[in-house]
Amino acid sequence: MTELKLRFSEQAKRATEALKLIPSVMEFSGHVESNGTKELIDFYQDDLPSPETVDTEIHIWRMKWDKVRGPDRPDTASKALEQADSLVFPNINRLLRILCTLPVTSCECERSISGLRRLKTYMRTTMTEERMNGLLLTHIHYDMELNTDDIIDEFARQLPRRMELLDILQ
Repeated sequence: MTELKLRFSEQAKRATEALKLIPSVMEFSGHVESNGTKELIDFYQDDLPSPETVDTEIHIWRMKWDKVRGPDRPDTASKALEQADSLVFPNINRLLRILCTLPVTSCECERSISGLRRLKTYMRTTMTEERMNGLLLTHIHYDMELNTDDIIDEFARQLPRRMELLDILQ
């Protein structure tokens, strides 16, 4: 029972309601039920720019995507967020941002902790926190491609030399 309560917690229910803002998940037939979104709006009321206009925004958001078919509709929260202009849909934009930042499982947290455990050895206890965070992020996002020339240029801009050295070959 405890596992079921954790799996179907109130936060999970709210996240499920927020998923209904993704155009490929939306139901376009019939009238919009606002009781599910009502709980979502009430919970995130302090985070929304204008919670009183959310129902209208959702209606306009539905009308925008009603005419778009299948593969052209965003199917993830991040793709929907790209389409939700913060000037036209400020509340939907904010709700989708919240949805994108909600952890799906505790796996992401555990992964970063185990990565930190592997990186922080007794020999590295003198490492500064900023360097440790950078090293940990590099370890976690190992699949990200980095352009070393851009990194070197950024480093050179942030920490310029006090004295320019002349090119000895010329």
